[in-house]
Amino acid sequence: MRILRPVIIPSVCSCRLCQATSSLIPRTPIFAAMGNDITIDEGLKFDVVSETDSRLGTGRKTSGDLDDTTSIASLSTTYSTPAPPSILSYRYENGRRYHGFRGSSYFLPNDEHEQDRLEVVHEMFKLIVNGDLHRAPLPPNLCRALDFGTGTGNWAIEFADEHPDCEVLGTDLSSIQPPCVPPNCLFVIEDVSSPWIFDQKFDYIHGRSVKGIVTDWDFLYCQIRNNLENGGWVEIQEIDSAFKADDDTLDRAPKTSLWNEKYNEAGRISKHRVDIVRDQQACLERAGFNDIHEEIYKVPIGPWAKGPMLKELGRLTLMHSLEGLESFTLGLFSRVLGWTRQEIDDLMYDVKKELLNPNNHFYISAHFIYGQKPPV
Repeated sequence: MRILRPVIIPSVCSCRLCQATSSLIPRTPIFAAMGNDITIDEGLKFDVVSETDSRLGTGRKTSGDLDDTTSIASLSTTYSTPAPPSILSYRYENGRRYHGFRGSSYFLPNDEHEQDRLEVVHEMFKLIVNGDLHRAPLPPNLCRALDFGTGTGNWAIEFADEHPDCEVLGTDLSSIQPPCVPPNCLFVIEDVSSPWIFDQKFDYIHGRSVKGIVTDWDFLYCQIRNNLENGGWVEIQEIDSAFKADDDTLDRAPKTSLWNEKYNEAGRISKHRVDIVRDQQACLERAGFNDIHEEIYKVPIGPWAKGPMLKELGRLTLMHSLEGLESFTLGLFSRVLGWTRQEIDDLMYDVKKELLNPNNHFYISAHFIYGQKPPV
């Protein structure tokens, strides 16, 4: 296992979450060379989390279930060609907004709050690998690149800026990308699980944080291989589907352990599995890719790790975990497991308390998996 490498923080992104915590983000290298574990700072002292801490959410303070109503709002589009009404519509559940294209094929919302979370995720992935956008050894003369599941399009936009002679296409179920993009960058609405129809092949295909959107990974990698030039590269960047710990933290955190179990169970039931990182190397091998690599990095949640820079990253990751818990939980737990909003809020409240407990040492694992289509 490869552990976190030296990282230089880029400029703070413009979302509200990052702006609110810009003082927490260091401007010097975060990770020094480490062994296979992150060292716990035994001398650290914390304040006890109050039951009224706003970061816990409403949880056990609500009464009754929220009314799950669905409504539609039109979405302006930057594309010059007419789009089907489902592409330009929204679905509302539990106070969150979801895409309208292809119904309920994706369980994460696409509202402004979720877009802020995606901005933070983009920065987190870059921090882990020293600000790089990819780990695959790409040639300098790329002509075409594809970013499927592009989300807010940050990766595609920055990749297009770094490779001005490369045409960069970003696809997603939701049209939430900015209208002002580099001239070599284009976004289209597309379901990655549907058959791909592109006029030309790509030199590089990239997907990040795509767990839960694919039902058949072998079919996807077959499509990727068929749409790559000979010698082209594919890369998947993904966070594992569970909170982890190397000590007895999970024994002291029964609600987080329950959330891990139910989150993965809901993914399996819905056929949109979220525990997919363990399978990616095998999928690449079955699809006929060569030179396959997987890099795994531990990212602490909270300021428990030893060293001032790891503490700062831990605070950022903790903020993301607290803010993103609702996004990951609402759709799957309500639609698939049949939980009420009150039950969901109660569980999230307890999970947040355990994440904020200074005696717990949670982390998440980030995976970078890439492989090459044979040159001939």
